[in-house]
Amino acid sequence: GLLECWMERDRNALIAAGKEGGLAHHIFFRNGCGFPGGQSSGLVVLSRWPIENTFYHRFTAAGKAQKVLHWDYSLYSGKGIGLVQINGPPQVGPIDFYISHFVAYYTPRPEQEGHDEYMYHRRLGAWEAARFIRSTARKGS
Repeated sequence: GLLECWMERDRNALIAAGKEGGLAHHIFFRNGCGFPGGQSSGLVVLSRWPIENTFYHRFTAAGKAQKVLHWDYSLYSGKGIGLVQINGPPQVGPIDFYISHFVAYYTPRPEQEGHDEYMYHRRLGAWEAARFIRSTARKGS
């Protein structure tokens, strides 16, 4: 899975390269509205085997609107977790593949505790991701 796939041209090049390498199937989870010109961040999953089903859950808390230069506000590039259900080969069976994107760590001095302004965003996202996985995972996958 690939994160931060902003530019459509680059996404398409990655998908084409994946196909050349035997990864014939793909899904793009657009996780924000993007910017003028249609550019939007997202998650790309490439698969050798057919994709049966997909679902994306946006996290409740995904950045701060006033922190425009952090680019993490959900309007621009929302955070969340995606599920890709893949029809794996017979010897493997169904595969549940999860891909996630959490708010970044924007601490100027990470060695000092107490500077992580997004810690609770990530904790809430982790809790939502755990619930999402628990409620969507297929038995035996």
